Amino acid sequence: IHSIRHKAYKATTNSKHKYSISPNLLKRNFSCNSINQVWVGDITYIPTDEGWLYLAIVKDLCDKKIVGYAFSERIDTNLTISALNMAISRRKPGNGLIFHSDRGVQYASTNYRERLRDYHICQSMSRKGDPYDNAVAENFFSCLKCELIYLKHYHTRDEAKLDIFAYIEAFYNNIRPHSSLSWISPNAFDSLLSEYELISADTIDKNNIKVHLLRRFDYEKKLLLKIFKIFWRYFMKSYKQTFFLILLTIWILLPTIAFAQTKDLPDFFIRIPTQPYNNSVYNEFIFTEMSDTEITYYISGQLQTTNLPILIKNDQTMLPLRLVGEACGADVVWDKYEQQATITLNKHKAIIKPSSNVILVNDVQLNINTAALMHNDTLYLPLRSIGEALGKKIIWQNKLEQSFIIVCNQEQNFSNRNQFNTLLSKTYLKDMLETEQRQLLDVGQNAIISVDKNGNYYRNYVAINESTAWHDFDGIFPDETAAMVEKLECTFRYYDPPMPNAETLAAFYADGDVKIIYDVPPYHSFDAFIYDNYVYIKEYHNDTEKFLRINLETAHNEYFVPEIIKESDFPDKTK
Repeated sequence: IHSIRHKAYKATTNSKHKYSISPNLLKRNFSCNSINQVWVGDITYIPTDEGWLYLAIVKDLCDKKIVGYAFSERIDTNLTISALNMAISRRKPGNGLIFHSDRGVQYASTNYRERLRDYHICQSMSRKGDPYDNAVAENFFSCLKCELIYLKHYHTRDEAKLDIFAYIEAFYNNIRPHSSLSWISPNAFDSLLSEYELISADTIDKNNIKVHLLRRFDYEKKLLLKIFKIFWRYFMKSYKQTFFLILLTIWILLPTIAFAQTKDLPDFFIRIPTQPYNNSVYNEFIFTEMSDTEITYYISGQLQTTNLPILIKNDQTMLPLRLVGEACGADVVWDKYEQQATITLNKHKAIIKPSSNVILVNDVQLNINTAALMHNDTLYLPLRSIGEALGKKIIWQNKLEQSFIIVCNQEQNFSNRNQFNTLLSKTYLKDMLETEQRQLLDVGQNAIISVDKNGNYYRNYVAINESTAWHDFDGIFPDETAAMVEKLECTFRYYDPPMPNAETLAAFYADGDVKIIYDVPPYHSFDAFIYDNYVYIKEYHNDTEKFLRINLETAHNEYFVPEIIKESDFPDKTK
């Protein structure tokens, strides 16, 4: 085992100049919580037969990505400004960004400082004669030279530029694993940050993100990365071998990373019937089994059943801890001597005792409103406590007269209309949709809207164009309705069947999508009208009335959400 060292030396830092020195704001604090928070820059040299080629880079400390770089035959301010311009063009940073470098004249010059001020970037400089203050930038140059430069001999500067460009863009940013990023590449880490919707956040807990990454990359994936690292370090001896290894790595790793980033099903998904089917009264519910039968649920999209009941205590829904924990891949162990359960998922560990209002999560005590309880030798926990014990997100959806409980990773969002509709299509509504050969468009409190391959729309099981109960909706203010039709590029249609059938108001969009604005169960009815950007609703049931308002400018991928109001909140023209 040997390292390759270069004998020639070329100074790149000239700190003997007339310009002022910026304070050291970084102070070797190389852990960064968000992108565009701290950038570092430095200059190195590459020998060629034509002479020295100088390379300046800009590196983001959060994702370790080289966001800017530039080449030149001269080591001057234009070189560092070109690298900075590329970084700014790619990342478009906001105010508060810190740029750290050594004390070289290229970074201390007036032109460079003015460029930083133009984009409200704070300058930071290393202490005199201390290269460790900028070690993260030096680390990239060490990788570049040991993995590429020292293995090659360049006849021309253009040849070196082409090789370094490929190393940065195709390998270092896109493939090369980083230990500080849980052994994935900067681009893969960027994709996960986007998925978590944290790129624009002011601060993020990067350690938590790393925990999520570790959960998503199992032992085999980590082993592949380590094998790649060994091959790259010890077997890369020529350009052909390098090219072969890059292709092999892409072939092995990209499907793995793609699979890790495209998981679209939750760990645990269960439906709790809140309105059991009853033959003695009229109903048209999608789900028709009795509530006391065995309960169906899904583990990563696979159908399962259980006879364990769902419990309610202090108005809290409680689920069996072992059932949910094992569905998420956790180890659940019951200690009969300590009378406590230990649940472990990757680096997340929780200890729960029955009848205790405290659970221990990663050695931190958390208070819970409803204590864990034993029922028929099974430990139950409230939903929120299950999420805390597993480090998972708990989502509750009330649709189709049912309660749906989702246990998923923190970055997944099944509150989103498109995500939840897709989830129902792949689980509880899959058989019905496949039998009828339809695609689910939307779900409401009582109805679903679907479309067949011929473009015919259905409400539950009845074709809309065959039902005389459907008609265009104008309301008491036709002009207001017409304005919203033009604004949203849709038509409003109202389902008004004879009692006890349930009424529905829906928006049919020009792109073929349909969204249920409001619907009610059987034996309920409602009046509605559109005014300004809202639809106002008065719902009747027996002798009770309810007043609601819905914002029609809700995002297309979100459900319409009714807001309970008072009758006095209705527009003055309608009173």
